[in-house]
Amino acid sequence: MKKLLVPIDGSPISTKAVLEAKKLAEALGSDIVLLSVANITTPSGTDESNLLIQSGLEVQAYVSQFKLNAERNLADAKEMLKDLSVNVETVLLYGDPADQIADYLDENEVEMVIMGSQGVGISRLRQVFIGSVTSKIVRHSKQPVLVVK
Repeated sequence: MKKLLVPIDGSPISTKAVLEAKKLAEALGSDIVLLSVANITTPSGTDESNLLIQSGLEVQAYVSQFKLNAERNLADAKEMLKDLSVNVETVLLYGDPADQIADYLDENEVEMVIMGSQGVGISRLRQVFIGSVTSKIVRHSKQPVLVVK
């Protein structure tokens, strides 16, 4: 496999996906693409988005904060992979996470997707089921998708 795509959102489960990708990349010599989507519609149930809303940030500052969070998530994930001898690329996109990941898969050569079963903002009730972004990618992707729990 030449290239693995790892969508990340800063959740503990996406961190597990990065570690699984690292194992595969080491074994197969695959390059890794870390992809994060800055999305201002992140569920308001998350502590981070609640704090942003409560602080009364203006829209521009609110959007900027989500961009900074996505950039930080990418930097943290790349740091986890620093000892790999393969190429690790980071990609930051904007919009709906499922749509942006699906578009990336359609437009780029990727042999496998490795992603967490759920991301940020998952309610306790929904934790029983696969996350909506992951579910959409599993249905859309022509590539194999490894779902990490």
